[in-house]
Amino acid sequence: MTTPNFFKRGTLLVPSGPPGKKHLHVICTDPDPTGRQILVSISTFKPGHDETCILLSFQHPWLWKDKSFVDYGFAALREHRELIRGVELDVFIPMDDIDRQTFGRIRSGIERSPFTPGPIVRHYRNALVVERGASAMPIPKVRSEVEPN
Repeated sequence: MTTPNFFKRGTLLVPSGPPGKKHLHVICTDPDPTGRQILVSISTFKPGHDETCILLSFQHPWLWKDKSFVDYGFAALREHRELIRGVELDVFIPMDDIDRQTFGRIRSGIERSPFTPGPIVRHYRNALVVERGASAMPIPKVRSEVEPN
């Protein structure tokens, strides 16, 4: 069994569609202050589906069809503790993390897809502000830039 990653780049098989069927879901954000995270679903691509982010079979071990797509129309906010509990109960199955490059494409599609629900886009934009704020540390001056006393 894969060690679960309940944060960005983690993936889970989550029940969806007909009984017994599970779709790969990608965790797109870390938990917000209330514990919510954005997950997007991956489905088999068929003509007419959202082409914002097409994935090929080599981009994740679970993808076995030639072409899949991120179904932004079903993007959802889930509670962090719900993800953990789902794995504990064997309802969700942890899978390998998505690679960084593919993850970047998936995340950028949240804003680009015309199918992403408005509340998901707003939550994602807020998450980006928090991420950038957390990593925007002041750069210390090097010795040559320090003013003499």
